[in-house]
Amino acid sequence: MFAAMEHVAHRTPEPSAEVRYWYHQGALAFSQHRYLVALDDEDKAISADPTFEPAYVVKGIALAYAYDDTYDAAMRILRKAVQMNPRDGYGWFNMGLCNERYGFYSEGVAAYDHAIGLHQRAWWLPWAYYGIACIYGREGNANLAVKYLKDALKYDPKAILSAARSEEDFAPIRDSSAFQSVIDS
Repeated sequence: MFAAMEHVAHRTPEPSAEVRYWYHQGALAFSQHRYLVALDDEDKAISADPTFEPAYVVKGIALAYAYDDTYDAAMRILRKAVQMNPRDGYGWFNMGLCNERYGFYSEGVAAYDHAIGLHQRAWWLPWAYYGIACIYGREGNANLAVKYLKDALKYDPKAILSAARSEEDFAPIRDSSAFQSVIDS
C-alpha cells in the first residue's frame, strides 16, 4: 500500500529562520492541544517554503485533531508529506496516529509499523509501538497489546508506564494477567 509513495520532492537543505520559527511554533501549539493555532502556524511555514515537508507533517495531524470530520483532508496532507520525504518516520507516525484516531486500525498499525521499520531513534519511536499496543488493546487482543507495550517500554519506560496505567484503550484487556504483569512491573 505504501510502496507507491516513491516520489520525493527536493527542498532547500536549510530552511529559513522564518520557516523554522513557524514550524516550531506550530509543533509546540499541537503539543499543547491548540490545534487551530498549529494549523495557522504551519500554514505560515508552508507559505514561506512550500517544500518544507515537516510543516505538512504537523499540519496534517493538527487538522485530524482540530475537527471530528477531517480524516480525508488530514490524510491528503500527511500523504503529501511522506511523498515528499518517505524516509521521515514522523510523517509515517502521524499517519498511524490519524488512522488510529478515526478508527482505521489496520491502516494505523501498518503506518506505525512502517515508521518503526525506518529504524530511526526519535522521540516518537516508543509511541509508535504504544500506538500499536493501544489498537490491539481496543480490539481486546491482550497478547499483541502486551507485546507492543513491552517494545515501547524498552525506549521510554517511565513515560510509557505512566500513560499505560490510565489509558482507556486498554480497558478491554486491563484485567488480563498479561497486561497487569506489565503495568505492575
